[in-house]
Amino acid sequence: MFATYFNRTRITLKSSIMETNWIIIAIVIVLVIVLIIYLVVRDQKDKKDMTKTLNNETAAEDEIESDKEHE
Repeated sequence: MFATYFNRTRITLKSSIMETNWIIIAIVIVLVIVLIIYLVVRDQKDKKDMTKTLNNETAAEDEIESDKEHE
């Protein structure tokens, strides 16, 4: 009788641990997906800002060169 009770408790405890593991795995997967989405969006924003900055610098350099040619 004691062995049967012990086995049932052990199976229930093992099932509970397995459910907890799946919950933790699901949470980690969701967090990784959110992190990837955040990094992609941030990268796109940084790329856009960098392109704008480089275009402004190039325009300023072109103005300086054209001013020198006219002198």
